[in-house]
Amino acid sequence: MPEQGWTLLVGLSGVVAGALLSGAFSLVGSVIQGRREQMRWARAARLQAYGDFLAALDTWMDLLCTSWVEHVAAGESVEQLEARGEVIAEEVQRAQSRVVLLGPDAVRNCAGRYHEAVLDRIHSTQAAGNVSTVLAIDLEPLRRSRSLMLAVMNRSLGLGPRD
Repeated sequence: MPEQGWTLLVGLSGVVAGALLSGAFSLVGSVIQGRREQMRWARAARLQAYGDFLAALDTWMDLLCTSWVEHVAAGESVEQLEARGEVIAEEVQRAQSRVVLLGPDAVRNCAGRYHEAVLDRIHSTQAAGNVSTVLAIDLEPLRRSRSLMLAVMNRSLGLGPRD
């Protein structure tokens, strides 16, 4: 092969190698960017799901504990509260479903335990019969369960301390 052919071949192979490397780096960059965007979406979706779940449980507990006691103490009917409680219970289930779909196992487990603690509080309050018995209900299991759930949720979102 004449010298000119070798020069042309070496020059073209450099161009081809450069194009292949450029394409490979571009592909790797696209994959990394896609993963980052997916992680951002998942974090935002989890944050929304966790907030909705907490808000639904707080509303449910407020309605079926605080408002319940106020109505019973005033001698008023609780039928409307029970009906609204059923609607909010469905909202709690939907919110917890999103937590189950989006959250890691630790969050799912803590959310389930907190949901059970809220149910226990609601049942204890409604079974108490009078305000003094309601005031004697031990709220520590509920507080511990919520505190643990918040810590695990924060960790899954990359917030707070990383013990």
